[in-house]
Amino acid sequence: MRCPSCNKFAAFNLDAEPEVEIEIDTEGHVSGSVRLVNACVDCDSELKEAYFEFDCDINAENHDDEEKGHELGVETTNIERTMRSGYYGKKKEWVDSRHGRTYYGAVVDYHATCLCGELDVDQSFSCEIGASDMEELK
Repeated sequence: MRCPSCNKFAAFNLDAEPEVEIEIDTEGHVSGSVRLVNACVDCDSELKEAYFEFDCDINAENHDDEEKGHELGVETTNIERTMRSGYYGKKKEWVDSRHGRTYYGAVVDYHATCLCGELDVDQSFSCEIGASDMEELK
């Protein structure tokens, strides 16, 4: 792929951390989004992106009444960008190879709590997309 800003065949800068937004409602429903960006290593222009959304429920029974001192909160504890190259072999096992397909992804660990101190949950979300499936930005 040629970078439109610097007009070079671009290598991707894979050091950029995924952009993550996460929130929790009063009933314990955690939702969020992850944006992966592949930028040009020379000029840092954004070339490709992928956008993921996630939803999950935590067991927040009896923690939905703010008048009794319950207030749910969520924060990310770890955000990691992943990349792997390879293919699935004849026996359907993953084979690492530079000649295979490249997949970019993210792993987001998050921590949900309640002000009362009784709710303390750690969970994670992971997503992945093939490099050719990412949307090109112009």
